[in-house]
Amino acid sequence: MNQDTEVCIIGAGFAGLVASLLCCQRQMRCIVIEKRSRDAGSVSNAHYLNAYTLEILVSVGLSIEALRAAAVDASIDKTMVVCHTLNRTLAKIDLHSDPTFSHRYAAAGRYGAFLNIRASRLHHLLLSLAESKGIEIRWSHGITALDSQQQRVKVQPAHGQAYWLRCNTVLACDGASSHTVQMANIEHRHRTFYRYFFTIECHGSIRSVVQDQAVMYWIYHERLLGCMINFDLDALQVIQIPVLTKEAINWSEKDIKQRFSAICGIPVDACQHRFRVCGHWRLETSLLSEASQGNWLFVCGDALHQVLPAGGLGLNLALADVFNLIWKLPRQQKASRAMLATYQTERIAVADRALQQSVDNYHRFIAMSETFLSGVGTGGLDGLLRSVPPSIRSSVVDAWLWLNRASHDLDLMPADAWSEVMQHNRGHFDGMAMHFSAPYLSSLVFEPSQRELYALDSMRHQLFVGYRLMNFQCVIDRQVVKLGDVLNYDRWTFVVGQTSRVFMRHYRSFSLPKQLLQVDFDLVLDLALDQCLPMQQGDCLLIRPDRYVAAFISMNDHERLERFGAFLRHITTA
Repeated sequence: MNQDTEVCIIGAGFAGLVASLLCCQRQMRCIVIEKRSRDAGSVSNAHYLNAYTLEILVSVGLSIEALRAAAVDASIDKTMVVCHTLNRTLAKIDLHSDPTFSHRYAAAGRYGAFLNIRASRLHHLLLSLAESKGIEIRWSHGITALDSQQQRVKVQPAHGQAYWLRCNTVLACDGASSHTVQMANIEHRHRTFYRYFFTIECHGSIRSVVQDQAVMYWIYHERLLGCMINFDLDALQVIQIPVLTKEAINWSEKDIKQRFSAICGIPVDACQHRFRVCGHWRLETSLLSEASQGNWLFVCGDALHQVLPAGGLGLNLALADVFNLIWKLPRQQKASRAMLATYQTERIAVADRALQQSVDNYHRFIAMSETFLSGVGTGGLDGLLRSVPPSIRSSVVDAWLWLNRASHDLDLMPADAWSEVMQHNRGHFDGMAMHFSAPYLSSLVFEPSQRELYALDSMRHQLFVGYRLMNFQCVIDRQVVKLGDVLNYDRWTFVVGQTSRVFMRHYRSFSLPKQLLQVDFDLVLDLALDQCLPMQQGDCLLIRPDRYVAAFISMNDHERLERFGAFLRHITTA
């Protein structure tokens, strides 16, 4: 068994597996340490993958065809329903009905704006790929000590003696309540607790009982209050239920079947579903005070930040963390402090913004619940329950929800009463704002854009320095290509709107010490192309390995060219 490696990755979750695949791609030796057994699988309930995450997953070797095959059916994944019972829709968001959506969806990335894939299926795809590439994963092993001075970690197998593993770099990808973070004594800068939820898997078909097929159902029934994710109309739904009373956490399978039958509007004996309670969890946000220690230990994913699930930001943030980091790690040489320091500078700022965005999304959903519960949301119910004896709290909740359902059934509340709040939630459910709202501001970005971007419907299809690339097309070697298809994770890329001969004259004038930046191609700009790359002859675009726009300048702007030359000298020496 090897006792040394270049990179030690703690945790074989999403961030850990993607990090290992990126290391493999860069021919860096890595070992993954995972405390659980191989058959434990993923316990995550995440499912939303944004455009940038799809780019990352394809870049590590997953095919977009495999991802689409594992995804929720495309006919339902853009619809959200609010209801009391599944057979009567009170309100819904259907992105298919938006005439501008398909264009904006395509503009977000090469593979569209998002996919919904259940976490367990995605984890299986990543694990199979990692094992096919021979990546070493030491299952049922834990880390018991960190020694930054000797650059080693102490590994304890489930059976056998502990041993020291030497490594140039350690990645803490061991999730929320990370043991690695605790050993490193890194403090939480922000930590806020919200409420407890529990999760129920429902195995069976709802096709015959739903009025509208959708990926998400917000259910406000006196027998069951929760959010249901429909992964498969005929096979699997998962319900997240807020814990309002202590009785809820003790529901038996018989209780669940009765309540599920009620929201389906069918007799209990007609319900053929099987149910599994997957455990209780606490809704919280947190962010560490630092993302790295001594350019040796780097914290990624939920170990670094926990955001609220509203908006599906957590998994996407985790994969973006490792995609930001791995290309900055040196191969066979001493690490550059300046390069590695940008991981913390860039990712802490992005995580902070995403945390606030998730809280904003959460409050939008609370506002929706207040609208459907006659002005009393789940927070209001908490206050109401505190004012009554514990013995009748469950009955109070049921009675309040029944009154609201009755008022809707009798059409006492006009349909347009909640149109405004549904419109607010549409902006979140649209799903294309993620990762456009927080640019990178660091020494690896040349004069970044100061514009605040939130959603694609409020921005033009342009190049913004510091932001990730959108979906652009151009002509290279007489072929129409998507720019993302010709990028490489292992190098920076120049795209020039003029001949290489003219560009190289400028490039040589920068007097760079190393030729680390590769000039890949000349391009032809065709404005008739859909999603045409917005460049002109004489423009120069510099793209980082993680597909962020590092610089965008005109070679005719001599004043900026001088500053740009200094910037290139900085990044090539870093």
